Amino acid sequence: MAVEEVEEFPKLILSINANTYPITKACVHPSGRYFLTGGQNGTVEMVQLRPDVQSIRYLGHSGPVASLALHPTEDIFTTASSTLIRIWEGAARGQYNSSQATDGALIRSARYTHDGLMIIAALEDGGLSVYDTVSLRVVRAIEAANVGASIIDMRVSPDDKYAVLLLPDRVVYLSLATLEQTVTIALPGTPLAFDIGADGASMAVLLDDQTLLYDIRYTHDPVEVYPSPQGQSVAVGEGTVIIGTATGAVLIHPSGEPIIKIECHTAPVTAVAISGSTAISCGESVAVWALAPQADLRQRVDPEIPVGGVQNGLGSLVARLQSITEELKVVSETADLLMRRMDTVEAALDER
Repeated sequence: MAVEEVEEFPKLILSINANTYPITKACVHPSGRYFLTGGQNGTVEMVQLRPDVQSIRYLGHSGPVASLALHPTEDIFTTASSTLIRIWEGAARGQYNSSQATDGALIRSARYTHDGLMIIAALEDGGLSVYDTVSLRVVRAIEAANVGASIIDMRVSPDDKYAVLLLPDRVVYLSLATLEQTVTIALPGTPLAFDIGADGASMAVLLDDQTLLYDIRYTHDPVEVYPSPQGQSVAVGEGTVIIGTATGAVLIHPSGEPIIKIECHTAPVTAVAISGSTAISCGESVAVWALAPQADLRQRVDPEIPVGGVQNGLGSLVARLQSITEELKVVSETADLLMRRMDTVEAALDER
């Protein structure tokens, strides 16, 4: 009787050189179709995973990339470095469409609201700037006095009502309507980084020697505490926390399961990211991990399938049709974005 082979996860599905090393920021598209990295030298790279591996470089920053954010619906993304924000079109292969400098304050994070209409930039001095996504003009400025401390990092709550701010000694939920600090979570140490899951419920905060996991729907106390000596970066997804360390190890904490330690890098893991069942860790190389079965990725790296070869069978046809559908969606989203920009230009001309 044949014994069925059981796959073990997390599973390494791809490892490529980190051309922008050291990598400062990373994010994964929710579809798992591609990921983005931003480097210390200002270079941004998009690596497409499906249907074939290929990369695109975006050049436009001269300093370290401080923030990367994907638009929730359009094929565009935002980067920030020093005092500059740029919006890029994924299909434009390296051309940015807009940029806007802030008034001398360093940008710590720039994030889209979940409706995609605005970009909120968190400034090191504690201020916030709200930009219109289409024109990239500042439509609202929130003074630093409303925060009262320097900002390390920021996320936007799923309902777009709060800017969630990582400060030197606490996490604060700042109401964008009233500018009140409605929730304050004191931290028992110096925070290095944090992340909030896509559902807005899970929050992981990396401290000097430990990582705190919160379920902010029910309590402001940590529900899990993970030892993370020499932690460098953190990301949280659906029930999973990933920590990158200075030794090159990656710590993966699936909810309710033992900690998994993977020695996969020879340099500090300066950025990690997770979306759905796909995660990446960035050291001297970028490792892509499957946290659960991903049939199309397993098929693509099967050594029996030659590079550029033609696969037979219904499964191959379905995979190819899905790829074509994704590409058509990108074209449609880009066309919609261009039409909106034309409407903006026409309105401006009419005013003149």
